[in-house]
Amino acid sequence: MLTDVIGSIAGYNITGEISNTADILGNMTSSGELNLLINSTDGVYTVMENCIAGDYTSSTEIDPGPPPVYEYTVTIPGGLPGAGTYGPENTANAAISNAFTSGLNPAMISAVGNIVAAQSIDVSNTTANFNIVCDQLETQDTNLALAGVNFANLIPGLQPWSLVYNLASTGLEVVEGGPAYVLQSIANINTQGGQAIVSTMREARNQERLSIAGMQTDITISDQYPEPEADLGTTQYTVSQATGQKII
Repeated sequence: MLTDVIGSIAGYNITGEISNTADILGNMTSSGELNLLINSTDGVYTVMENCIAGDYTSSTEIDPGPPPVYEYTVTIPGGLPGAGTYGPENTANAAISNAFTSGLNPAMISAVGNIVAAQSIDVSNTTANFNIVCDQLETQDTNLALAGVNFANLIPGLQPWSLVYNLASTGLEVVEGGPAYVLQSIANINTQGGQAIVSTMREARNQERLSIAGMQTDITISDQYPEPEADLGTTQYTVSQATGQKII
């Protein structure tokens, strides 16, 4: 199928799976199942953001200089993920990196493990969705290589006239995952061009159905039209009228 080669551009094995995953994560968020990660007070991701922002970083002058020299320490308060003191380090970034490596990253892994254990069905569904997406991308990559397709060889500015001229016949190729499906999936129907692509293919399918039903769809219209006749007066007479007009 064409979708085995370029299906991702049409959302094949992509759009539905990502949409379903987004729905699952949205439901988990609203029900509080992800609070270990995203709670606005003590969620791991919240604490990570605060740590990066420098909320837990302090400095101590160890040499007045000049220039003065400081040591930096990150102290995450008790009760929060990764709570503890990290440092001192020569720079603030180094202290923050220490806090992530030694405290926050392990806390995040632990939180994710707890969510996975508690929400096994949701995790299984989202994992299945992403496996489908990954399989689609891997299949495409393999088939493009086998077909010798190299997008780097595309000629810039080349007009796709063959695509335009063959839209009607393409519209008849309605096999699942075929050309009609791909073109209709990528056509932007909010534009005139996108509407033209879809309508041309639909028209071709409608004409085929009418033809099968025995209905004529091609009507030949003559380019000849009747010329107006001059008014030459009365052209029909009775015998007596005609006799009266004769000149002898």
